[in-house]
Amino acid sequence: MTLTELRNHIDAIDDQLMTLLNERFALMQQVKLAKAEEGIALVDTHRETIILNKALAFNHAQAIQHVYRLLMTLSKELQQ
Repeated sequence: MTLTELRNHIDAIDDQLMTLLNERFALMQQVKLAKAEEGIALVDTHRETIILNKALAFNHAQAIQHVYRLLMTLSKELQQ
């Protein structure tokens, strides 16, 4: 593949990621309401661990975990 082809492929993936991230953040706002209604704590370390452990199945596990830690931080900020 040429550099242009590689970048076009990355751009297509980025478009998908941004759409999915937007959807994820919208769902986090709904999670905030559900947690408030059910009296559930903001932080669920058990769930966070499960999510981070899923990354271990991938070649770039450390980088994926880093991204998810950032996503979790941003999600918590949205829920406050």
